[in-house]
Amino acid sequence: MKITRVFGRILIMVIAVMALALVSCGQEPNEEYGYIYEDARISLNDGENIIDWGAGTAESSWDRGMVVFTSSGGGVFGIRSVDGSVNIAFNVGGSGYYDFQNTAAAPDGGYVCTAKAWSSANGGKYDLIRISPDGELSVIDTSGFDAGDIMSTAFSGGGTLYLYVDDGYEGKIIVYDDKMTLSNTFDMPSDHVRMKNTNTAYLSRGADDTVLLFYQTRDSENQLAWGEIRLDDKSGELSEPITLPQGTNTPLIAPRHDFYSKNLMGLSAADITGGETRSELLFAWSDLGLISDYIRNIVVRSEEQMFIRHIDTLTGEIVYGVINRVPASFFDGMRDIVIAYDTDTSNADIRQMTHYAARFNRDNTDSRVRFRGYTSAGLSAAALIAKDISAGNAPDIILFSDVMPYTMFSGSDTLADLYRFIDADPELGREDFIPAAVEPFSDNGKLCALTLSFSLRTLITREDSGAVPGQSAAQFIDTVENNGGALTALSPDADMKLQFLGRLVPAVISEYIDNDAKECDFSGFGEILELIGNADIADANGTDIHDYTNGRVLFNSTDITTIGDFITTKYMVFGGNPVFAGYPCAGTMALASFQLAVTGSGGDPEGAWSFIKACVGYQKDKISSIKNQVDIVFLKGFPCTYDALDILFDKMSEWYVLLYTNEKKDAKTGQEIEVAVSSYIGKTYTDAEGNVNEMEKRDDYFDVTEEDIAELRELISGCHVSTGCDDAVLSIILEEASAYFSGARNIEDTVKFITDRVNTRIHE
Repeated sequence: MKITRVFGRILIMVIAVMALALVSCGQEPNEEYGYIYEDARISLNDGENIIDWGAGTAESSWDRGMVVFTSSGGGVFGIRSVDGSVNIAFNVGGSGYYDFQNTAAAPDGGYVCTAKAWSSANGGKYDLIRISPDGELSVIDTSGFDAGDIMSTAFSGGGTLYLYVDDGYEGKIIVYDDKMTLSNTFDMPSDHVRMKNTNTAYLSRGADDTVLLFYQTRDSENQLAWGEIRLDDKSGELSEPITLPQGTNTPLIAPRHDFYSKNLMGLSAADITGGETRSELLFAWSDLGLISDYIRNIVVRSEEQMFIRHIDTLTGEIVYGVINRVPASFFDGMRDIVIAYDTDTSNADIRQMTHYAARFNRDNTDSRVRFRGYTSAGLSAAALIAKDISAGNAPDIILFSDVMPYTMFSGSDTLADLYRFIDADPELGREDFIPAAVEPFSDNGKLCALTLSFSLRTLITREDSGAVPGQSAAQFIDTVENNGGALTALSPDADMKLQFLGRLVPAVISEYIDNDAKECDFSGFGEILELIGNADIADANGTDIHDYTNGRVLFNSTDITTIGDFITTKYMVFGGNPVFAGYPCAGTMALASFQLAVTGSGGDPEGAWSFIKACVGYQKDKISSIKNQVDIVFLKGFPCTYDALDILFDKMSEWYVLLYTNEKKDAKTGQEIEVAVSSYIGKTYTDAEGNVNEMEKRDDYFDVTEEDIAELRELISGCHVSTGCDDAVLSIILEEASAYFSGARNIEDTVKFITDRVNTRIHE
């Protein structure tokens, strides 16, 4: 095998200080080893190409490593392994095989797989074929079932072949002896849970040479889980099933541990003892410069070595790689930049950060980013982080989110002033950042945190409603009273009046609380409560796009995360001329996504800032390379710098916004209603010959005009950057308001209770 060390000492990790040590799980770090990733080049013959379409790349098994199918043209194919140990050529002749799936490594060094053959007679059917180590082909008799239904294959060490067949009913396990003669058939377990368009079972050769069946089932809490059954060659029977613990992702079988598991953050090894499962995270993908989303195949040979097929994040190419375990001393001299986060943080936020961390780790030779997850175990994640800081084990960066707001640390010296780094940076200055990205996290001139992206939250109404942007609370009340219909439409999944109040309070709270003076006055708040208490709020599940123009619903309460959201609301919902009135006292508000802060007591504050700064640059790169709708959604809103925002607007001039409606049924009445939807279509496309062609303009394709961009830019520039509302204060207001809305308390007492309790809170 030819291995190229393309990233040198950068793609590494030390388990001793491994990220994501789940505090509540009792995971002990391994102080002896770390891992490195290296690109692998598969040795090919002249004119031979790796088949990367269909299922042309197979996972194979732990004892054979990862294999791929190759093609030389003229019906000549091959099987090659990433480590160079397998080199089989075979000729399918005129059979027309073109697709290979469900590959199982046979004990004799050959393989069995399903292969599709096209002919004018059958229109394309699958055969189950055996490929000997010498490249001889033989077709295995599958007259008792359709080979196209084979979903998974595996050999035992004794040469017995097992097939999992999904026949559209309950599924079966079909067994062939070592002579490839059908010998037995088993029904799938009765607790097997089948799901549409999902492979819910597969076979794997175990390290003891038996075959294991993994299948989707439900645990004692009725949650989806993986079940395991051992298939015994000698007895010809199935073992009693066991249910793997919650959190187990697709189990991978290899020596040294009961199973391995690939998850969003990394690869874990697990062992089951006495019904208890102990799991250890071997490494984080990002520490190796890899991203979980981009890994297409993985074969674990052992704890010492794994093979992967993945999409290179820098080039977009399919590449192969080897992950090897090495002594921890291999990494001496590397700086670790540790990011702490609450494990309840949204997977979308963590996924985005792993993308940035992987890029950083590939770009840098002297430092790497690692993640340290904190799981509540009696104490909150914030308290656990504070405990580590006090013990001298401070992370370098803290990832804040809705589940752990930055205000939990802002009143201390825990967080470093990011303005110190920005002011000293030769490439970034305060003027480069959009206020919405920094001002919510500025405390008495100190920048405690920075968000990479934000969305807009606003109230939108028809042009003739009389509403004006930035209206006062009194003007807002007048607008509602002067217009009929429902105040707004919200989801009925929660109390809709409290929902609206929960959106409103962060906008208006500064009218009633002076945090600097530690004073509050809610005397005017009763009018707001009365307005909401008396208002009709429509069920969003029964509201269609026409309700906002015909007067049935006054305000569209919406979040604008993309330009598509803006275009959809403006043109489809309101016909082109709405008023972006925003919330009373605040107008349109900015909602930050996750935030990054540097700890004052971390070991490498400059390194921490270098990562945050790199993320700002990666965000701009991502915008510049937008290729599809997924890329746009990945941004999670508008970028934090003016430069990146300009690039986004320029980029969107290369796209159409496709506006259309979907029909769904009102949950209560069953009536079909129209729902406004948008997506993105590039203005050009590349055909099969590589020619760039103009996309035909349709009536439902909308250009993003200069006027639209100017209006959206004005919304962003003028949006109210709320410092948010203390969660405890918000809880007080919602709790007391709930009593008023239910009729249990009058307005005067409600306002008094809110005032007294909030006053107590702000003096704590």
